[in-house]
Amino acid sequence: MSWDRFLALLTIFHLNNNNAKAGWGQPGYDPLFKIWPVVNTHITKFQDVYTLEEQLTIDEAICPFQGCIFFRVYVKGKHHKYGIKMFELCEAKSSNVYNLDIYTGHILPPQNTTWPSVLLTGCVIK
Repeated sequence: MSWDRFLALLTIFHLNNNNAKAGWGQPGYDPLFKIWPVVNTHITKFQDVYTLEEQLTIDEAICPFQGCIFFRVYVKGKHHKYGIKMFELCEAKSSNVYNLDIYTGHILPPQNTTWPSVLLTGCVIK
């Protein structure tokens, strides 16, 4: 397949309905709106296929990325210095990923939520 053909197909390939997307600065805006169907499908499959053991760990991972997005991070000590930061819930023994959250910048906690129950990514621990 030629590069021009690939780019033509890429312009019409969508994973989510763009009409339902909230605009920048509007309530409900999500920078990962377009890829959430794929991410949620993968997370669901992780959880269906694998049962957790007792020892769990929360790991920070960097997905290498050189493009232009506002939530790309720079981590000096990592092998891949620029990328997208992800927090993963993994089993300690096998390192299998059970759940993950993609860091998209600082998010304030919901109203009436105490600070100890909120992660830096804005996820409420239940």
